[in-house]
Order: sequence, then C-alpha cells, then structure tokens
Amino acid sequence: VVETMSNGIKLHCINAGTQAVMRFAMVFEAGTLHQTQAFVATATGNMLIEGTLNQSSSEIAEKLDFYGTSIEVNTDRDYTIISVYCLTKYCDEILQIIADILKFPVFPQEELEIYKQKRKEALRIEQEKVEFLARKEFLKAIYGTTHPYGRSGEVEDYNILRRELLVDYHHRYLTSSNVFIVLAGNVGERERVVIERYFGSETWGNYDHSNAWEEPKGDQNRKQSFTKMDALQSAIRAGRVLFPKNHTDFTGMQVLNTVLGGYFGSRLMRNIREEKGYTYGIYSVIAPLKKSGYLSIVTDTNNEYTSEVVKEIEREIHLLQTELIPDYELNTVKQYIYGEMLHTLDGPWGQSEVCIDRVQSGLPDNHVEMLFEEVQNITSEQLLQLAIKYLKLEDLYEIVVGNNI
Repeated sequence: VVETMSNGIKLHCINAGTQAVMRFAMVFEAGTLHQTQAFVATATGNMLIEGTLNQSSSEIAEKLDFYGTSIEVNTDRDYTIISVYCLTKYCDEILQIIADILKFPVFPQEELEIYKQKRKEALRIEQEKVEFLARKEFLKAIYGTTHPYGRSGEVEDYNILRRELLVDYHHRYLTSSNVFIVLAGNVGERERVVIERYFGSETWGNYDHSNAWEEPKGDQNRKQSFTKMDALQSAIRAGRVLFPKNHTDFTGMQVLNTVLGGYFGSRLMRNIREEKGYTYGIYSVIAPLKKSGYLSIVTDTNNEYTSEVVKEIEREIHLLQTELIPDYELNTVKQYIYGEMLHTLDGPWGQSEVCIDRVQSGLPDNHVEMLFEEVQNITSEQLLQLAIKYLKLEDLYEIVVGNNI
C-alpha cells in the first residue's frame, strides 16, 4: 500500500509477519555524492542521536533502551537510511522521539570531537589492510579521483570536519521533500495515523536540488600496482563501471556475474580456490548505484600467487566470451538466484529492503515478478553476447596492493 501524506511524503506500508514488531525506515537521497567535504554525510547521520533541542544524548539512549528500540543509520554513496525497529505497541512513543531526533538535532561540539577521534582511529586501522587500500584505489581508478564515487577521505579530513557543515548538510538533505518512508511488520491504520501525525503533517528543511552528478572519468592506466611493504597477502580488485539497476541489461549481467563469481559454486571459486588453491575465497559482485554501477572481482592471495590469480581471472572471463554456458550450469545458477530471491522476500524486513531498493532504482511495482521471468527466460546465447559486450579485457581495471609486486 502506498499513500501520499499531507506534506507530500510517500509512505509505503507492508503489513506482514505475525510478531507485534515493526520497522520504520526513512530513506533520504543524502549520500556522500552530495557532500562537499569528506565524511560530512556519514557524520551527519551518525550524530543525529547525540542530542536535540529538547533532550540530551543520554536521555535519548535511556528512552530507546526503555522501549527496547534500536536505530540503524546507514549512509552510502547515494542515500542515508534511518531504520527504527521497535514493538508496535510503542509506535507513538518511539516515533515522537524519532521526529525530535530528525527535525531538531543540535550536533553537540563535544560529542562531535569524540566521534572524530573514534573514527580517526578506526580509519588508521583500516588503512593498514591491503583489501581496504585495493578497494579505495579501484574506485578511484574506475571513476576518477575527482568523481564523488571515486573520492575517498583521509584521516586528516576529520580535523577539518566542523559542526557547521553537519548543520548545513542536515538542513539541505535530511528534509521532508527528499525522503520516502517504508513501514513494515504487523502494522495497520493505527501506525499510519501516528506516522502522519509526526512526519506527514508539516514540512521541514530546505532541500538542495542542485545536481551533483558528473560522468566518470576513469584512469587511463587500467593496470595498477601499489606496494604495502609489510603485507602478508596481496589484495586484487578487477572490474569496470557498468550501469544502475534500471538498465535493460542489469538482470542479464547479474546472472552472468553469478556464473563468474556470484556464489560458492561459481567458476572463479571452483578454479582459483578449489582446484588451484591460490586463495581462501574469491567472488564477484555487481554494485548498483543510483546513476551508475560497477562490476568488482575481489580476492586476497599470497604474494607469490598474485600474477597467477590475475591470469586465471582473465582466463575465466575469456571463456565466458567464447563458449556457451552449459545448460546444467545455467539451470543451477538460476535455481540459486530463485532461492536467494525467495529468501529475501521471506519476512517483513526483507520485503521492506526489496521495496526500498525498488523505489530507489525507479523500478515498477511488479519488479520482482519481472525479475523472476527475466531470469527464467535468459539463454546461454544472450549471456555470451553480454560477456562479449561488457567483459572485454581491455575495458577492465586491475588493481593489486601487496608486497613484492
């Protein structure tokens, strides 16, 4: 059920499940794509619960604990999602608190300094890991260093993270004209009325409609190596820029990716892990973004096997471009995809995730049914053509971070 509240916010209601619990999710188009300085978007979302004009962070924490409520704030490149999980009977009390957190945060300077110190230490630890460095260099290579999807923050950037930036970002992007809401669980008219009262009756914020998108400008050097002197393993990332989820070839590429490295029985796993023993694990993923997307092949290996792993990745891609996928293998992959889709739809939380994803991607209401049909009907011949079109080796980037490269 979808309804438009008085202030224009779309409310998607999913009445499912037998337990008296609910998930209330607010989805803002407020990802790192829109920030003008590193870490602003993430800090703004994470600092919301650190105090408002009406209550302190400790008071908020005490109330949420009393009602057995949890809040998750996730910020990615395109969106900030605020998810609240609580007992349905406390809907009124909880959403009153959430409305205060969302509309009247104060971002206390003292709490911000503590946040910055914790994040700096966490980032220093991450920067010692070759897999973190490889991912960072991979995104920089495929999108370009100036592109919002390619940029990454450094520890020093936390030093110039000011409270005023968070206040401004909140006012521009966590607004009533830049959000949709998904309510899922054992819910009904009572809960919809409560949401209308706290979130649907008035507007807040001043949404910045400026277009932050720019076309990717990948590095001309498609094969790059970076030395990490004390690294025991090398991290390998290979892939390229693709497209968002509403692209006509997305489903086909998801099937092709599953064959390549999208599940435990994939070709990369069978070859490089099971047969060669070069790595404990290897996988590939297609990451959809709002206006883009990318394919990424991910693995870590002992330094002496690095070049062999890269060769085997290229070999498996070449086979997809030159030989039809056997029927038995394609049927196995289709059954795996069906199972994953059904597992995702099992329960209100999974259904809410599918709803959020569908709305974010601008897909139709019958997207799931269309997806099942597309997967069922796709052929080996179509997958061969997709591999030829999108997996040209000369179009792929290969990034290696390790020792003795």
